[in-house]
Amino acid sequence: MKPRREDLIVQLEGLYRRYNHRVYLDTDPVQFVHRFRSPADRELVGLIAAHLAYGQVKSIHASIERVLERLGPHPAQRVREMSLRELQEAMAGFVHRWTRGEAMARFLFGAGEVCRAHGSLGAAFSRAWAENPGQSRQALVAWSCLFRGADPKEVGRALMARPENTSACKRLHLYLRWMVRRDEIDPGPWEGLPLSCLLLPVDVHMHRIGRWLGFTHRRTADEKTVVEITRGFRRLCPEDPCRYDFALTRLGMSGISNRREMFERLKVQGLFPDPGNLSPDL
Repeated sequence: MKPRREDLIVQLEGLYRRYNHRVYLDTDPVQFVHRFRSPADRELVGLIAAHLAYGQVKSIHASIERVLERLGPHPAQRVREMSLRELQEAMAGFVHRWTRGEAMARFLFGAGEVCRAHGSLGAAFSRAWAENPGQSRQALVAWSCLFRGADPKEVGRALMARPENTSACKRLHLYLRWMVRRDEIDPGPWEGLPLSCLLLPVDVHMHRIGRWLGFTHRRTADEKTVVEITRGFRRLCPEDPCRYDFALTRLGMSGISNRREMFERLKVQGLFPDPGNLSPDL
């Protein structure tokens, strides 16, 4: 039987209704963004949390906590006011896998420089977006260059991917999802940016799910893979292709190991043939 777009949408909407609630925030680093009320704090904390989102969940959360403890209750104001030397002292001894305190200090200094020059991280991205309308990847290139301009030694580059290269830029796209979308999970402090142009943050779980759904056959999670998987979800939800990202990632983290098991979880087995035979309307 050929798969039907409508059947998949029904199942994904059910998954969205099940998982897109604050009770599941403790499984995701976006929980730290929700601690803060001001847009300035939310965008900075989101930047930190998204860019430390690699490794085991416990380790990620512990590392984000350590950075926030060193910045105090008003992190955006602190980063705006602190010199590079002060940030280096504050981050001394910090380690998250291969990221050291020096890299984190320079990363935060870059964020502070962007805020001082443009008013906020969101305002800087809005300008980059205005110069690259409808092209979130190119807007990210322009925006990330502002950070590198503030960090001539590029010590902090290990934290921020280069969107001009072919990497998936999962952490940058995750950050954009948090900043632009607004529901129980994504706080969405940035205004005026269209959800339809977001690209999915493709991690190992979303890459696997994208392959199982037949949205991509690529074995490497790179820029082309991100575009293909996003295109697949855009056919299901044109106005918000990232709508099901959080819910599907929870499904992926629940231990499913193959395509059949995923379809059984979604209760749509029998609707999907081999990926190569997917109907074009999906």
